[in-house]
Amino acid sequence: MDLVLALLQGIGIAAAVGVRPMLPVLLAGALASRDIGLDFDGTDFAFLESWPFLLAAVLAAAALVFAERTGIDERRPLVYALAVACVVLGVLEASGSLADEGHSIIPGVVLGAGAAVLGFVAARDLFTRVRRRRRESAAAARRARRDPRRRRRCRGRARPGMMRT
Repeated sequence: MDLVLALLQGIGIAAAVGVRPMLPVLLAGALASRDIGLDFDGTDFAFLESWPFLLAAVLAAAALVFAERTGIDERRPLVYALAVACVVLGVLEASGSLADEGHSIIPGVVLGAGAAVLGFVAARDLFTRVRRRRRESAAAARRARRDPRRRRRCRGRARPGMMRT
């Protein structure tokens, strides 16, 4: 039963890494450093809870937020690099979860990689569709603001989103 629970915990963390790469790594590392739910001490994965690794994860998370805000993260080479980072971090977290309980890390490597890829592909597709829809909505709003007929109709009345005093 310990094997199944450790494996499911590792798969869950790996899938979360696929969706948002650094946040699950930071959470798992912070919890492991306080021995809450995870404890990588005494395994080959003890670096996952060390402060230099967690600091690097914080800096990487800040860089990812910057890339998302500026639209840099949509370029193909960066997407591939992010996918590889997700798979590597997913494998490390899933394997570390199994090593914490003293089990072989091989199922963690295989299933952690699969869960990270699945999370990455699903989240990437969703985020791409949402961005496209937001751009289309913003373009429609800009066109509506430039339309002289719309401005005439709004004259003398409170414009949407504005209060009349």
